[in-house]
Amino acid sequence: METHGKLSRRRLLVRSGMVVGGAAVVAGAGLPVAYHLHHREVGPAYAARKQTAKGTLTDAEYIIQCGTLAASPHNTQPWKFSIDGARILVFADRARHLGAADPERRMMLSGVGCAIENMAVAAEALGHRLAVDALHADERFERDGLCATVRLVPGAAGATPLFFPALFERQTTRLPFSGGGGAIEALRQAFARQPLFPGVEVAYAVSAADHAGVDQINLDAVQGFVTDRAQYDAGMEWYRITRAEWEQAGDGIAIFTSDAPWFIKTAVELFVTPDDLDGPDFIQGEIDHVARVSAATPLWGLIYGTQPTNTTRLLAGRVLERFYLEATRLGFALHPLNYAVERPAEAARLRTRFGLKATDEPLVLFRAGRAAERLGNSVRRPLQTVIL
Repeated sequence: METHGKLSRRRLLVRSGMVVGGAAVVAGAGLPVAYHLHHREVGPAYAARKQTAKGTLTDAEYIIQCGTLAASPHNTQPWKFSIDGARILVFADRARHLGAADPERRMMLSGVGCAIENMAVAAEALGHRLAVDALHADERFERDGLCATVRLVPGAAGATPLFFPALFERQTTRLPFSGGGGAIEALRQAFARQPLFPGVEVAYAVSAADHAGVDQINLDAVQGFVTDRAQYDAGMEWYRITRAEWEQAGDGIAIFTSDAPWFIKTAVELFVTPDDLDGPDFIQGEIDHVARVSAATPLWGLIYGTQPTNTTRLLAGRVLERFYLEATRLGFALHPLNYAVERPAEAARLRTRFGLKATDEPLVLFRAGRAAERLGNSVRRPLQTVIL
């Protein structure tokens, strides 16, 4: 049923069929079929991911650029940097905020922590060690966003660090995952070997009952999220409808990193309007997506803090990025799914399900496993836009 001009699934598929049946429809809109079937990720929005050597950049500039390849909530890239000799000041860009979707800015701080972890890996690849001189997130975050001061400590150049190639391959994979038994246990053990930070811990869903419980928590959380207009609208502000809009912005989320068929991606570009994003089809589509991927998850993990501080949230991001890079290196995929973390009722249920204390703070709920395919890469803003 179509109401208020919104696109129903039936209408969207019918229009998609027009695109499939007639290339002239697409070409007439300036979007040839070949653009979708054989699109090459070229241009400034993809340059950082392809620059596996520093080239003409200084060490500090290249380390920062590698930092910007990190994961961030809704690809908001909530970071900025200042170079001061051998020091780099790492800020949270508080303007790049998910609003009601991240009311405590937990995910923002986690994203900045992910960037710091990438910087540490890149520094090692250049023969440095990234020393964290100070963490300022508890004292300075609310005032000017300063999260950390890091310093490049020279060292002998050695072999390429284990995780460096994964910086350029890492992606958030929103797909059903496969795997089980020994392979998934080996991945969990690989995660367990990664060092943690004071105040940051990780728990895993082990039993079938735990998995079913997490699935239900996720479903309840996403249903609550999409019916909370403040939360849902805050998240959708970062949705880019066309590839041109997405690549020009250099941030945000888009259908192009999904496993949707090319004709659905084309239909979205041709027919979806900003008003449609608030319609029942997009809303139900997200519920269906969460149900689908939750049910196909061999490994659930929860990164949590033993004290609710900004510093702990920042350090949790470093742990998350380490897990991303480890999973990528070993041929697995990872996907944070944080609706439950940002919904108080479901966060409380996560504490119970994972055996946490009442004072522990769930920070990142992630799923991991094997993905059947590699998706398109997300875009990035140019380096000059993130350096003060």
